Amino acid sequence: MYGITIAFSIVLCLLLGEKLCKKKQLDLNIYWGTAFFSILGGIAGSRIYHVLHYWNYYQTDLLSILLIFKGGLGILGGLIGGIICGVLYLFVKKQGVGKWLDLAGVLLPLGQAIGRFGNYFNQEVYGKPTNHFWGIYIPPSKRLNEYINNDIYHPLFAYELILNLLLFACLYLLYTRKAPAAKGFADSNPKLFIGYIFSFYSLGYGLIRYFMEFLKINPWVITNTNVAQFLSTLLILFSTLFIITEVILAKYNLNNKFYMSILSSVKKNILLGLSILGIAISSYLAYAKISSNSLYCLTSEGCDIVQNSPYSTILGIPLGVWGMAYYFILFALFYQKESTSIRSIKKYALIWGLLYSSFLTYIEAFIIQAFCLWCLISFVNIITIYFIYFFPKRKI
Repeated sequence: MYGITIAFSIVLCLLLGEKLCKKKQLDLNIYWGTAFFSILGGIAGSRIYHVLHYWNYYQTDLLSILLIFKGGLGILGGLIGGIICGVLYLFVKKQGVGKWLDLAGVLLPLGQAIGRFGNYFNQEVYGKPTNHFWGIYIPPSKRLNEYINNDIYHPLFAYELILNLLLFACLYLLYTRKAPAAKGFADSNPKLFIGYIFSFYSLGYGLIRYFMEFLKINPWVITNTNVAQFLSTLLILFSTLFIITEVILAKYNLNNKFYMSILSSVKKNILLGLSILGIAISSYLAYAKISSNSLYCLTSEGCDIVQNSPYSTILGIPLGVWGMAYYFILFALFYQKESTSIRSIKKYALIWGLLYSSFLTYIEAFIIQAFCLWCLISFVNIITIYFIYFFPKRKI
């Protein structure tokens, strides 16, 4: 039943998406192509997320990783994988991203709500024990050992189902309502900007998932950090920042084209400033490593665990020193006048930095199993530099 439920949710969302595309006069060929790659990425990402969470189980039975329709999909991983694959497809097709993300923002909560029925059939994603009358009975075979004597649990999947349906209803009404178009904003929605639906979806689901984690019976925790709450916090922060930015632009009558022209004119200074930020972070990490001082960290002892791991040096030289050198090189490249050769060097330097930073973040999460606040800030910094440099113009 789990597989049938997931398949039904995908088909229903695809049909509704097609209907909305016709209503909004969006290219159906682009829609189906984006949907195809987003679904593939979503399934792969959700399965990877789930397998990593329960790696102690799957490492002894690797073939069971492929048994997707028996259960075991992590929504946050699916969201990440689906967005990455869908956006890459749109970039290849040279399409604007915002209007398609808005469409996804309507469909995702509906699909997630229906998918939660699969959790009911599998008797999974239930919360902590409860005495409330709406609690659900979980058979002993589905209980964790430490809760074997508890019969009634919070129906966590039902909470998310209801909240996701409410989120879908609100976003669907916003997306489909009739109103005169406003210059610089989403068609048929005055004072609502392109990307607003997906921003509200990210904010809404981020809040839902963050608070649901408090009731979860077996959350994924790395060094006292709840992974789902950490990712939800990023969703909440980035979506809120985007919404506030666009509201400010609307207040001062700055449409997207004017905003991007401003960004383009000051892009060099922004990139130089981010390079300096990277130098400062790397310098602090290098100083702490060389002087054997503890790092200030929000995740308990996570920073020191990372700093003292064997992965904190290359050829005996602290990663902080290598980071300083890398950011100094970026600063010098961004300071230079743009040319074909300089642009090629920048491109390969940024791709290398993004890939290596991603690798280090993977090492932190799944090998060291501890997070360093400063390393994560550096990771976000290099991602920001990458996107500002490569995608200075946005099509809406």
